[in-house]
Amino acid sequence: MYTTFMKKFLLVLIIIVLLAGMHVPVMAAGEYDTFFKSVSFDRQLILSGQEIEQYNLSVMDTVDAVDDILFDNLLISHDDLIQAVTQISVIPDVLRYSHSGQKLTGEYYDSIIENMNLQAAEDLNPIHYGIVVTRTKMKTFPTDDSIYSSPSSKYDRFLETTLYAGEPVAVLYESLDLNWFFVKMYNYSGWVKKSDIASCSSELLSMYMDCPNFLTITSANTLTTSSHIQLDLGSRFPLLAVDMNYNLIGLIPARNESGQLYFIKDSIERIDCTKGFLEYSTSNVMKIAFKVLDEPYGWGGDLNARDCSSYVMDVFRVFGIRLPRNTSQQENIPGEVVSINSSDDYNALIPGSLLFMNGHVMIYLGEYGGKRFIIHDTPGYYSNGKFINANGVVITTLSIYSSIGLPYEQLIYRSVTIK
Repeated sequence: MYTTFMKKFLLVLIIIVLLAGMHVPVMAAGEYDTFFKSVSFDRQLILSGQEIEQYNLSVMDTVDAVDDILFDNLLISHDDLIQAVTQISVIPDVLRYSHSGQKLTGEYYDSIIENMNLQAAEDLNPIHYGIVVTRTKMKTFPTDDSIYSSPSSKYDRFLETTLYAGEPVAVLYESLDLNWFFVKMYNYSGWVKKSDIASCSSELLSMYMDCPNFLTITSANTLTTSSHIQLDLGSRFPLLAVDMNYNLIGLIPARNESGQLYFIKDSIERIDCTKGFLEYSTSNVMKIAFKVLDEPYGWGGDLNARDCSSYVMDVFRVFGIRLPRNTSQQENIPGEVVSINSSDDYNALIPGSLLFMNGHVMIYLGEYGGKRFIIHDTPGYYSNGKFINANGVVITTLSIYSSIGLPYEQLIYRSVTIK
């Protein structure tokens, strides 16, 4: 017969065995964050600057959404303009709700279509150019309204993406109320507030984009030291000099009262920028990716933050690599592609590879303690049957679950290593 002591001992032993056998994907008190930050990732150069330029050309050849914004002809035909705008400004065929929870009506859509002003487009419309001067939203329609898929949703479905200060754009058209430009950047098009863009000639924009001496921002939400202008991860600016504190002095675009471009001379702390692009190595990819760790999740770049695909896009912009904006486009970029059909396929991956499942992109970190890890920007995931409100850039294992009840490891179908 078991004594009371023996029964208690056996009970404790059983609990210990059960706990040891559980696969807990959530990091304990930042244990894995600390571990991966301390790993000596490969510092070998993956692609040179010239090879990255060739890679970017191959991205343009492969992905239709990525293109050069400098048009040879400074006029756009009526048909091409209508096609460009209506590819983005599409009336949804499902219910949408206002910020106050009211259903959108046909009358509401009529008003924003009227403001698009396409009926006034001529046979040939002039294209002009500009540079974004402040972090700004790119919208589906020329409206400040935030529109949601349900009264309880917090994601603005009229928010396409977010543009950063220093982003060159081609301006294709202007709204009826004269408050919005329809613009094209290198990987997206949409409506942007006119007041957030400084107009310039194509010649000046070309000189700005091709400036051989430039600096690149290597930290999220960086402020210039004097003017306190927000600059964002991966943005680049002409480099003037290095000050006595070894900070980099750059030319920051600004807009005068007539809407024209001028430049402000300001410095950026050296910890937040680098001369030229950062060298593309696995070690540097991880260095930049970890810099954004714990930043809140921001759908379409909302809340002064990033979503999963803009997080990946911004990390790789630091190296001069120009990726598409959306996950469905990023999975088609050229590189070393691995189709993930079984757990064994993960053995071919290296840290820094991009992992894709439906609607989500992640950066692979490698293995630790028999588990595979990723860093990604996510609203949340499931673990042990409970929703984990991650709400930002986090390190997790691949054994976390999605809302459909399957682990990420089974849902990931493709990996691309940019090399």
